[in-house]
Amino acid sequence: MTLVDFIIGFMMVNAVPHFILGIYKCRMLSLFGYSPAGNIAYAILCFCISLGLFLYTYGLEELWEHGIFVGGMFIVVAYFLMGKFVHYFFHTRYYEDK
Repeated sequence: MTLVDFIIGFMMVNAVPHFILGIYKCRMLSLFGYSPAGNIAYAILCFCISLGLFLYTYGLEELWEHGIFVGGMFIVVAYFLMGKFVHYFFHTRYYEDK
């Protein structure tokens, strides 16, 4: 493992909590400020840095050879795509009924 591998993993994993806190409208300090929109933007930046470093280091051909990266990328993309829906379905809708 090299330092670049550590940074790739760190940035990918760091994207998840910032995105979740952003869609839940929690305020947490990120690179783009202390706001939910800043957290979402920072999560997207972290993911792009992780993917960009991976592609620069290993190339597109190696993407499917690194299953742990593909698994992590799948989880992050699933949160990006389904996060708002899950928040509405399990949180917002629950409190609207009360």
